[in-house]
Amino acid sequence: METSLLFLLALASALFLGGTPVLVGGIYFAVAGSLDIRLLFALSLLTTLVWDGIWYGVGAHALSVERIRSSRTYARNPMLFDKLLSLYGRHQYVLLFLSRFTYGTNSVTSVISGVYRMQPVRFFVLNSASLSVLFAVLWALSYVVHENIARFEFPFSLSTALAILVAIALVVRWGLRRILDRYIS
Repeated sequence: METSLLFLLALASALFLGGTPVLVGGIYFAVAGSLDIRLLFALSLLTTLVWDGIWYGVGAHALSVERIRSSRTYARNPMLFDKLLSLYGRHQYVLLFLSRFTYGTNSVTSVISGVYRMQPVRFFVLNSASLSVLFAVLWALSYVVHENIARFEFPFSLSTALAILVAIALVVRWGLRRILDRYIS
């Protein structure tokens, strides 16, 4: 499979800016044979390390625990933030690894890793390991879907199914936001 430099730059940019949702689509295309899985893994690893390294640098060089505690966000619920910072202080490696699997938390965890001055080598090794596990899980799921897609019978069109999924995601997001607002406000 021949790949042009323009395609590589476009794919790297999409992975860099789009993150996990783009990775999910890319893995499915790789399973379907339209994209080299090794190339996708290498580019996703590269963009992840660059992006998370930037967030780590923000935490290491632009923030401190004292600066976080003086923020308006902290002032809303200092007990919650103290509990979270304490939890991170005790379980930073596990939380960094697991943040890859909790959408929307990896960048924040990377910043906090920088604030707590996690050793950069450990930070990048944990990020690489968590991405590798996520990649393998997404690959396995994509493979199962790809191999069994013909067996699925949808009672409605694919666009209707996608609209329903988007509606469910919005309702879940709205509900989670209300729950979080209760604890943060």
